[in-house]
Amino acid sequence: MLSRITSWKGRLVAFVLTLATVALVPLLAAPSWSASPSPAAISVVSPQWVADHRDDPNLRVLDVRLNPLAYMAGHVPGAVHLADNTFRGPNGRLPVQYWSEPKIASLFAQAGVNDDSQVVIYADGPNILGATMVAYLLERSGHGAAVLDGGFKGYQAAGLPVSQTFPQYEPGSLTMQDNDAIRVTLDQVRQYVNEAADVVFIDPRPAALFAGEENVFIRNGHIPGAKNIPWPLLTAGDDNLHQLKSREQLQALMVERGITPEDTIIVTCSTGREATLPYVVLKHLLGYPNVRVYEGSWTEYSAQADLPVAKGYDPDMPPAAPTATNPDNFLIYQLNQPAATAAQLVREYTESQDDWLFLAEISLLGGDVTALKICYPAIASDIVAAGLHTMAMMPCGHLAFYEEDGVPTLSMLDLGFMTELYPDPNLERAVQTARPAFDRMLANTLGIE
Repeated sequence: MLSRITSWKGRLVAFVLTLATVALVPLLAAPSWSASPSPAAISVVSPQWVADHRDDPNLRVLDVRLNPLAYMAGHVPGAVHLADNTFRGPNGRLPVQYWSEPKIASLFAQAGVNDDSQVVIYADGPNILGATMVAYLLERSGHGAAVLDGGFKGYQAAGLPVSQTFPQYEPGSLTMQDNDAIRVTLDQVRQYVNEAADVVFIDPRPAALFAGEENVFIRNGHIPGAKNIPWPLLTAGDDNLHQLKSREQLQALMVERGITPEDTIIVTCSTGREATLPYVVLKHLLGYPNVRVYEGSWTEYSAQADLPVAKGYDPDMPPAAPTATNPDNFLIYQLNQPAATAAQLVREYTESQDDWLFLAEISLLGGDVTALKICYPAIASDIVAAGLHTMAMMPCGHLAFYEEDGVPTLSMLDLGFMTELYPDPNLERAVQTARPAFDRMLANTLGIE
C-alpha cells in the first residue's frame, strides 16, 4: 500500500506541475547585457537601461505577456500590451504559423511602433520565448529590436518603478521590408536534407520531444543529423528562464557542442517560436554570420511524407535522470478517525463555511485514496494579480486520505509549494493569508494542531 501511496504522491506533484506551467525560483543578480537597441538588429538590454531611457520619445516598450490581467496588475511604465500569440494563427495548411507581413505590420503599428521607434520587448511567466519571437518578427520586417534581459521579474527584482497606467499614444506607421535572408522555406530544407548539404540543424526542443518519445505530431522525432540544444540551456535555467547566460558561457556551450561561426546554421523547433532564442543568441549576441530560422519547423516538416525522420536522443544530450519527488513538499498527519470519516468532515466543514470553497473529491487507486481539493477564496485577488487566475485552486488544499500500514493518514501538499515554483509577491501573500486559515480548518475538523 505504501508504494501505491508514494506513486500517487508523485502523480499529484506531476499534476500540479502541469497545471502550474511555471518553474521559477528567485532571480539572479543584474544581467551582463546592457547594449542599446540596434537600428536593424536584435540586442539585449538591462532593466536599468530601460528605466534610464523611459522618457525617450522614440522608445516603445512592448509587454508581450499572454495574460492581459498580468499587464493590468503592473507593467514597465509606458509599456503597451501586445500578447505574442496575436502574431500567429492558421494559414490554410498549418495550424500555427506567422501571419502575413501586412498583418504583422498592422499589429506593430496598432501598438504605436513607427519606423524610427526603438523597441524593447519583455515577457514573463515560464520563458523568454515570446520576447525573442516578437524581436525576430521585427527584424524579419526590416527593423531592429531589443529584448529585456531577465524579463519583467528581472525588472521588478531590480527595484525599478512599475505602473498600472495605460499609456496614451497615436497608432504608428511601420514600413515593411520583408527580410527573407533570415529564414528558410520548406523547399530549401528539403533540398538540404535530400542533398545531405553541409548545414547544421539546431533543434532547441526538450530532449524527449527531439527523441520522438512524445506522441505530439503526425510523425515524431527530428531532422536527421540535427543537434539538440534545449533552449533553457541558453538561460540561467530555473533561476530565471528570462535571463541569458553570459556571452562567455554561451560561447563555451557552442564550442562544447562543436558549433562554429563558419557553420551554416538553421534553427528549427516545434512551431517556429523556440527557434528564435538560439537564433538571437547565435547571430546577434555571439556574431555567428550564417544563422537562419525554419519557421515551419517540425509542424510543417513532420507532415511531409517524403522527408526522413530520425529518432533517438542526441548522443551529446542524453535523457535527464528522473527527478525524485521532494518529500518536503508533503505534510503527513496521522488521524484519530477512519480516513473516509476524516475526508467527510473536511468536506462538510468547507461546504458549510462562507470563507471556504469545496472544489472536488476524487477517488484514486480503486478507492483506496480519497483526494479533496478545497480553497480559501479570500486569496483570490492575490492569485489574479499573480497571473494565476485560471488555476485559482493551486495554492489551496490538495488533501489525500488513506490508510498506511493500517493507520488512517492525511497527506497534503505544503501551501508553500507553489511559491517555490512561482516566486511572485502576490502569490506569497496569498499563501501567508491562507496558511493560518488552513491550520484552523485542520484543527477544527480533525484536531490537528
